[in-house]
Amino acid sequence: LITLSVKWGNTPASAYGYSCYGILLWMRGEIKASYELSQITESVFESCGGDALNGVAVANMHLRHWQEHLRNSLPSFLEYYSLSLSRGDLQFASYDLLFHYFHAFYSGLELTELTLKLNNAIDTVAQIKQESTLIRLQIIQQTIMNLSDRCENPCILVGEALDEAKIQSQDQTLVYLNFHKLSLCYLFGEYQESLTISIATQSCLHLVTSQYVQALLYFYGSLIRLALCNEASKEQQQQWLEEVTSNQEQMKIWADHAPMNFLHKFHLVEAEKHRVLCNYIGAIELYEQAIAGAKENEYIQEEALAKELAAKFYLEWNKETIAQAYLIKAYYAYAQWGAVAKLKHLEKSYSELLKPVQQQDSTFTRNITQEKVTYTATDSTRLLDFNSVMKATQAISGEIKLENLFSVLMRVTLENAGAQKSYLILLESGKWVIEAKAIRESNSSEEIQLKSKQSLPLDSTNELPTSIIYYVAHTQKTVVLDNATNETQFAADPYIQNYQPKSILCIPIINRGQFIGILYLENNLTVGTFTKYRHEVLKVLTTQAAFSLENAKLYENLSIAKNQLEEYSHTLENKVKERTEELNEKNLHLSETLKQLQHTQSQLIHTEKMSSLGQMVAGIAHEINNPITFISGNINHVAEYSQDLLDLINIYQQEYPNPTAKIKEIIEEIDLNFLTQDLDKLLNSMEIGVERISKIVLSLRNFSRLDESEMKPVDIHDGIDSTLLISQNRLNSQSNKSEIKIVKKYASLPVINCYPSQLNQVFMNIINNGIDALEKMRKKDSGYSEKPTITISTKVTKDKRVQIKISNNGPSISPEIQQKIFDPFFTTKAVGTGTGLGLSISHSIIVEKHKGKLICNSVPGQGVEFVIEIPLSKDFLQKSGNRE
Repeated sequence: LITLSVKWGNTPASAYGYSCYGILLWMRGEIKASYELSQITESVFESCGGDALNGVAVANMHLRHWQEHLRNSLPSFLEYYSLSLSRGDLQFASYDLLFHYFHAFYSGLELTELTLKLNNAIDTVAQIKQESTLIRLQIIQQTIMNLSDRCENPCILVGEALDEAKIQSQDQTLVYLNFHKLSLCYLFGEYQESLTISIATQSCLHLVTSQYVQALLYFYGSLIRLALCNEASKEQQQQWLEEVTSNQEQMKIWADHAPMNFLHKFHLVEAEKHRVLCNYIGAIELYEQAIAGAKENEYIQEEALAKELAAKFYLEWNKETIAQAYLIKAYYAYAQWGAVAKLKHLEKSYSELLKPVQQQDSTFTRNITQEKVTYTATDSTRLLDFNSVMKATQAISGEIKLENLFSVLMRVTLENAGAQKSYLILLESGKWVIEAKAIRESNSSEEIQLKSKQSLPLDSTNELPTSIIYYVAHTQKTVVLDNATNETQFAADPYIQNYQPKSILCIPIINRGQFIGILYLENNLTVGTFTKYRHEVLKVLTTQAAFSLENAKLYENLSIAKNQLEEYSHTLENKVKERTEELNEKNLHLSETLKQLQHTQSQLIHTEKMSSLGQMVAGIAHEINNPITFISGNINHVAEYSQDLLDLINIYQQEYPNPTAKIKEIIEEIDLNFLTQDLDKLLNSMEIGVERISKIVLSLRNFSRLDESEMKPVDIHDGIDSTLLISQNRLNSQSNKSEIKIVKKYASLPVINCYPSQLNQVFMNIINNGIDALEKMRKKDSGYSEKPTITISTKVTKDKRVQIKISNNGPSISPEIQQKIFDPFFTTKAVGTGTGLGLSISHSIIVEKHKGKLICNSVPGQGVEFVIEIPLSKDFLQKSGNRE
């Protein structure tokens, strides 16, 4: 085919040939050449149109993703689906839908949005009865349900959409089922089960040659073996590493041709391989490359997986802080994908590391124990209450929200340092700002005024001695003033001059060598308040505060990220809603188009059937009518001639009573007496036969009415009788079947303005269905007491309609089937015995062509009745009104 196409030019069939040859080239490793053939296929499709559709669809399924991003195929599949559907190629239409959703899922589209689209696709495929495609779509649907936490065991494909135990297929369906199971088992840590499925699937890889899932099986096959390596024996490790190396050689080839699809996969497997081989430095760079590549190309699920594996790597290396950062990133990536079950799995497996995420919606309410530092009789020997310090430290460390932490820190420092004022000053974007303050009126007062999250620039207020604060900021040393008014170094400070404070303590807050803030304490009533011991207490508290501030800021950043994610999610929900409405509108249009297509198909079949019938009747009329007319016209002459001959013989016998011996012998041989008697009967029989044939030809002409393409007034009873005459052979008794009794209850009807041929077609369809329904009753050993009967009654109703009822006493029809009985292609007959179009066409003829009604009535035990109502013509109604 390829040779002929190259030599003589392309035809629509060339597209399929190019695609198939492209797959062969891909199998030989000629990926670039195979992709070029897919582009040629696209060109053939553009020039030849729909006839080349299957070829370009195959190229989209097998070749395109080896050099283009996987998502590039998605719009094409939808285009090919619509075209295949319009051409009546339901099988390829379902394939296009299937691969659209396989590629959409594998390319990392958000699961909630994908589910909405997938549900509509499944309904469509179910309607067009493509069973194998339907099962594969349900595999995707159940996988998404598992990831969305809509089943008990996320590793087993059993739920609302699918029961994997009921799938017996040994074709591509089995490969896709196994891949989705092994990928779920891997994601949820069931590595051994995943390995078992992976090994079982290796022998079936040829069934998905050059499909994208083949690369995914290589990818996950390598990751599964590397996850189990540390638990395996040395021999097993060696074997698995060799298999991984072989997989990676192939993955590298694919990555060279389509880095957007495969390079990050290659890097992630290499990172895991370096981890197993304890080459940590090499692994670090490879994890980063895998994460960056997956993110750049929007494979969100593989970005999340790369971050999760990086977190596990750092945990294995005892780098818990770094591991936590990667794990939180993985958590949010899985959340962005919509994998709720995976989020719960991470929370259960790494509850401590994910505490900042899990506690975001919690409200921390803690009662701060108000312990006081006890004093000895002398001012210089105050004792440190260790229990109070521990409680204060715990109170600070227990807060994660910045606002709550500020409040707790201010209260604790006031109560454990004997201060009246406490200020927390932090460095924000290179400037010092007051974030919180606490004030109480006296040393004994329990009432504290707290203000937090102020973010007030230090230079904009006169509440503090800025010279002291800037001194601490510059030197990062603690300043303790027993009586500030007597200190010459800061005596010129405006605040000290105006407010005359007594005791001041200004201490830097340092976290892991990084200067992050200042704690300012003041007592206006007592000198020497901040003793060495209280200084030590405050050093402990500020050290804890430094750690807590860092964690609180991290929490705040995570909260902001969460809010942004929620805002994004809300925006995404709106987009999904808008998109869903758009899709619903498109689906409605598609449904209407499909309905119109089915209607057109049924009309075409009906037209073709009537055309064939017309040709048959024309042939009968031409071949039979002329000789029958000749016979009918001459049979009377034959009767006269034969009678003259018989009269002559009688006269001869009277005139010559003694015939010769030879004449006697001939008279006896021909049995002249019998011949004389039987000849008249024979001629009468021939006349009846000729009349019978003439009636049949006339009935066929009345039935088809080939010469009447417009509405004409006709006698309905003639049409019914013609239909019964044509069906007489099926109604008569046969060797093992009894006769079907026909009961006619005709009323006096006016002529009806209608399409006679089409109306006769309706009668034929309903009567034939009735005969089919009575088949069991007709069997002589059926045991039915009733005789099979078809009853036909006619009348004019009160609302000036002609009503024809055709009923039979056979089996009744259930209400469920009655709802679908006029749908195109719906049939309850065995395959090959019914098209499902007869009643659909009949309904169209009565309702659309004649503006009438066709109703099916059936009560259990009372058979089936079809009621046809056709409005009388305006001329008849007008004449009837004039007579009245």
